[in-house]
Amino acid sequence: MDNAQKVTITVSTKGQVILPSAIRHRRDWSAGTRLLVEETAEGVLLKPAPVFAETR
Repeated sequence: MDNAQKVTITVSTKGQVILPSAIRHRRDWSAGTRLLVEETAEGVLLKPAPVFAETR
């Protein structure tokens, strides 16, 4: 990730952020994609939520 594109985005008054379209296209994240938000020591991580619930 050394050559990762860096962009600045703004949090809206509703707490929403808009991910740049280039990132959404590369990740194949369309409208309605569910993402997990994980706080890490280095920042915030977004990753696709599992399609199915976890089972034993």
